[in-house]
Amino acid sequence: MPNYTIKNVKTNEHHNVDCTYSELQEILKNSDLVSAPLLVGGVKDMFGKTPDGSKDLMKTINFCGESFSQKEPNKDNYSLSWTTLLANKLNASIIGWGKPGAAYEHAIQSFDNTADYTIFCWTDPNRLYVNSEYSAMIGDLNEDIRIKGGIKADKDKAAYAYYKYLHNIPVAKQRFKRELYWFDHAILSNYKGVAIHLPCFRTYYTFTHGININTPLDDMRSKNVEWWKELANHFTNQENVRLADKIYNIIKEHHEKTNYK
Repeated sequence: MPNYTIKNVKTNEHHNVDCTYSELQEILKNSDLVSAPLLVGGVKDMFGKTPDGSKDLMKTINFCGESFSQKEPNKDNYSLSWTTLLANKLNASIIGWGKPGAAYEHAIQSFDNTADYTIFCWTDPNRLYVNSEYSAMIGDLNEDIRIKGGIKADKDKAAYAYYKYLHNIPVAKQRFKRELYWFDHAILSNYKGVAIHLPCFRTYYTFTHGININTPLDDMRSKNVEWWKELANHFTNQENVRLADKIYNIIKEHHEKTNYK
């Protein structure tokens, strides 16, 4: 039976478990847990073959972005998310998810060059990144004013003042393109895995390294669906299945063209 290493993202503690892959998915419904890279016997790739040089290493997949690629917090819906569906199709262990409300810098910071597959979800360039724990966007701040009657937290007040008095949208877009160009050519040029680039709302940059999907994630979802019919990643069950199938087929075609290189 395969042995998996489980990491608690809050405490950074690791422990090993012996279980099947389906049992692992049940364990990972705990939102604080992720599966680290692991050694298993007899793992097959998407073509039913054991890749040369990787006969004992299970594939890993990392999702770098915001809420479109977040871990489903509802345990009953965990297996319905496109991130889980795609990982299952690739027989890959998930080592990271997107962070709700995160700025694009989070996608860069959460990149792990050891992952076999990396799915980037590139968000709007106007989100403000402070650190791994805090990002801000003017839409959420305005919602706090409209619904809650005001902004309470000091960080949110400072972020709102920044957007009101200092934020320059054209400059933010230019900086976004420059930083993605640097990341593309300085970092991803050395990446040995498969990188998929998905724009969340609009395509601002086309990557040289990796596979570009031009349709924004926001255009792949229904806009007139009741919120309770969507998962936390903004997609309905059917839309999650379609997205997982779409990316899986793109990766499969890539492997067929490159002979799994």
